[in-house]
Amino acid sequence: MFTVSVSRDRYLLCTATGDADLVDLCGLAAMVSEEARRTSSVEVVLDLLAATSRLDEAEKRQLETMVANAFRGLRVACVISSLKHECVRSRFAAQAGLTYSTFTDLRDAEHWVRSDQPAHAEAGA
Repeated sequence: MFTVSVSRDRYLLCTATGDADLVDLCGLAAMVSEEARRTSSVEVVLDLLAATSRLDEAEKRQLETMVANAFRGLRVACVISSLKHECVRSRFAAQAGLTYSTFTDLRDAEHWVRSDQPAHAEAGA
């Protein structure tokens, strides 16, 4: 079961757990976008450390297209267990003009999302 919890303090924190498919991840992106806009939050941390997914290349492209629209105007730090399992590739995010970085450590992500540091492909590595 894929579950998501959301909290708001200095930034929007979305924590997901469980096994996610493409529909779950697109739903997460849409929910994050809507909640960020509803609360006037620009800074978002997606904690996916306890979530798993196995998207094929076509599904990754579909998710990236969804994220390119949903995360426009947001500063998003995504925390995953291994950089080799990115659902949204950092290179794609940069090409789409997103302010998006991937991390393997939650504290690094929290620090980055509140800073002025630019997004880059190997953040937190």
